[in-house]
Amino acid sequence: MKVAKIKIRDIQPSQLYISRKKYDFVNSFMIEQAPTHNYEPISVKVLNNEIVFLDGHTRALWLINKGYRKIKIYYEEEKEWDWNGYLECIRLCKSENIFSVSDLRSRIIPHEEYKIKWYKKCSEIFKE
Repeated sequence: MKVAKIKIRDIQPSQLYISRKKYDFVNSFMIEQAPTHNYEPISVKVLNNEIVFLDGHTRALWLINKGYRKIKIYYEEEKEWDWNGYLECIRLCKSENIFSVSDLRSRIIPHEEYKIKWYKKCSEIFKE
């Protein structure tokens, strides 16, 4: 796995919401790991010539909220994923003016609402 450090703002999100429960959980361990850069790198992929978050939106938002401008990432090499599903998620994000993880600050919602609004939407997208 090739790890790099890049600007958070240069990565396009692929999800519309952040779970408050997940954010609070991330806070419980990142508070110690982030200052020493001892956190797991976040997976990204280049799709249509842009770097896209595959996972780790919550950790990335936590880092940017704490003043970090760059994060550790790794480029996903997996070829068997449903990349069309990710492209649809990205299209949805852009249609709602989500171009950076910082745009998700106002989209931290209770976990039960997150399950309905995001998990359900994802299962619909990835079924198609």
